[in-house]
Amino acid sequence: IKNPLLTIRNIKFVQCGSSQVPSSGLSCNFEIDWCNWFIEQSDGFEWERRKAGSMDHTTGTGYFLMVNPSVRSSLGFSARLISTLQAPADQGQCLSFWYRMDGPQIGTLNLKVKHGGEPDHVLWSRTGSHGAVWHWGFSSIPHTPAQNYQVIFEAHRDGFLGAMALDDITVTPGGCSVQKHCFFETDDCGFLGTKQHPWIRHTGTGRQGPLTDHTLGTSKGHYMIVNCSADILPLGQKATLQSPAFPSLPHTQCVMFWYYMNSSDPGSLTVYVEERGTQRQMLSISAMQGEAWHYSNFSVQVQDEWQVMFVGESAGGASSCYIAIDDLHVKEGACPKPGSCNFESGMCGWSKPHGDWYSWDWKEGVTPLQSPSPKEDHTLGTEAGHYAYVDIGELGIGRNGAALASEHLPATSGSCLQFQYHMDFKEQSSQAKLKVKLFSLQGERTVWIATGHQGRSWMSQTFFVTSLTEFQVKLEKLARCSGISITQLN
Repeated sequence: IKNPLLTIRNIKFVQCGSSQVPSSGLSCNFEIDWCNWFIEQSDGFEWERRKAGSMDHTTGTGYFLMVNPSVRSSLGFSARLISTLQAPADQGQCLSFWYRMDGPQIGTLNLKVKHGGEPDHVLWSRTGSHGAVWHWGFSSIPHTPAQNYQVIFEAHRDGFLGAMALDDITVTPGGCSVQKHCFFETDDCGFLGTKQHPWIRHTGTGRQGPLTDHTLGTSKGHYMIVNCSADILPLGQKATLQSPAFPSLPHTQCVMFWYYMNSSDPGSLTVYVEERGTQRQMLSISAMQGEAWHYSNFSVQVQDEWQVMFVGESAGGASSCYIAIDDLHVKEGACPKPGSCNFESGMCGWSKPHGDWYSWDWKEGVTPLQSPSPKEDHTLGTEAGHYAYVDIGELGIGRNGAALASEHLPATSGSCLQFQYHMDFKEQSSQAKLKVKLFSLQGERTVWIATGHQGRSWMSQTFFVTSLTEFQVKLEKLARCSGISITQLN
């Protein structure tokens, strides 16, 4: 085979029988080469081995894999990284890896396994921005005797602004530890419900329940739901959903989740922590304003293995009664107060409003951006500190706004809202705006605006907010070609 650029000779096929499978393994840090992984050709949208500043996870200066979903004309394409054919192991295995997904409109990263001639099976999936930081992911590879298999990392281009990266793939014998973050997108994460009154994994395309999940914000997204209408769950009876057993916690942890209860006749949702057969009630919810996903959390510290129990109970009402939960997450450290966040370990209860086009992101000070951004956060005052930001210099023409909304907060006759913000623009005459709005069933009102370049350092803002009903605080960035950062919301 010849062309002006390439010559290939002496092609040989060696040990090509289906029984001849190399036992080379899947572990790789990509510092030297691709190990036993290869890319599936996809018209230019594919994984690349890169070395870029301090982005590498292994050494901080080495190589990693990256795919750029903003490649032109690649919408709907998938970049697939595929392992060589693997011989069946003697037992189940745990595959762990480090990944990054950052950008205002990112796509989906899937981990799949393929046995023999069977279709791909999704083991793990993440969608949307997870911040410009490395995260640890893992999934058990099912034990299938006498079946060779391949592992696939698939970056699906259903977003168009941002990048995905992958590094330090490791395989160890035995199953993985329990997942501390469950989106319910690929399975039920080991949650078990009562047989008589079961919770089920559901989507918004069904006859009952939220029209969209919280993770993806679409009708195709999954969540757990129980029907609490009187004919299904009689008054006084309960439906329990129990998590797998989590290991003991030497320090305080925060359990976070999103829930949805139809406002007309919601029943009640009570959350317990069970340890050594003893149950502790952590919170109880029996009312919800408006048809929307709501955020809740509680702090816990235990000495032994423990489980979270969600107990739904009927109010004996109409057939429309249901309770749904989504996005359970267990993180180190005590939970922040409602509406508060220093962004050191994530976005807390702050998220992109449903239906919005772009999202705010989350980063370390050391991570570079297209637009100016703080080199140090305000909380720690170091490059390792984190904050929320939006880099409008990356956004498309015609869609120049991005909003960040708090969890739903209770009515207040007067509360103090305090935050630190950073608006440093190359164009000193920029008319970019940062707005703070209050949103409730009574409507939306703007309570504060900052316009244009505000300086090269963090600025502080404090003011009182009032609302007669449950409300959300919304931070809204308008105008292109500039970046805005937020930290320490209280």
